[in-house]
Amino acid sequence: MYSGIPVEEIQRVCPTCRGTCSCRARIREIPAKEKLQYLHCLLSAVLPVVKQIHSEQCSEVEIEKRLRAESNGGGGGAFE
Repeated sequence: MYSGIPVEEIQRVCPTCRGTCSCRARIREIPAKEKLQYLHCLLSAVLPVVKQIHSEQCSEVEIEKRLRAESNGGGGGAFE
């Protein structure tokens, strides 16, 4: 018992006891290999989104170049 709370209850709700604590001290305890695996998983999940955003931005830049060229008379300016 701790302050009137049974040990079983503490173990059931405590993030550290459940292995889900994300405090800085706990994160420092995680081995480097596990951190790398976690980061790899995170990057793998984010990469398709970043690629899609990049593709859309490239398309927007090309459209802006064409619009600028048209508004400048379409005479082979620096934006073509």
